Amino acid sequence: MENLWPAFDNIEKTITPKAILIEQARALSAQFNKQIEGSITEQRFGEAIICTFRIKCNPLDYIYELFKIKYEIFDIYPIFIILEGDLAKEFGDIDGDLTLTCNEQKEFMDTLRLIFSSKKTQKIIRGLKQHLS
Repeated sequence: MENLWPAFDNIEKTITPKAILIEQARALSAQFNKQIEGSITEQRFGEAIICTFRIKCNPLDYIYELFKIKYEIFDIYPIFIILEGDLAKEFGDIDGDLTLTCNEQKEFMDTLRLIFSSKKTQKIIRGLKQHLS
């Protein structure tokens, strides 16, 4: 029988948002010798994927949910970054509940850089590091 499928050789290789988060979690873990780590969990709802980025401090048995992202399995962009609490307020939301939209990989990575450099994130990391010293 003849193969009726087209050749899929020209499919563009894309780095998924989850893969980017995993790489950043590894970078955080390496920086603190795995005492302070990044952690990713994933949930799927039909075509939607929601990943949660957490900061973990194993010696203190502490976990902080930093943010969530949501994207579609077939259309990665846009990515929606969901911020809550003080982090959302730091990004300008009064109510503490903010969703940022990233339409391409560079915009996503730039936004992650801002989140990781935020006052709230720095406060969490500094506080955990002080307890480990």
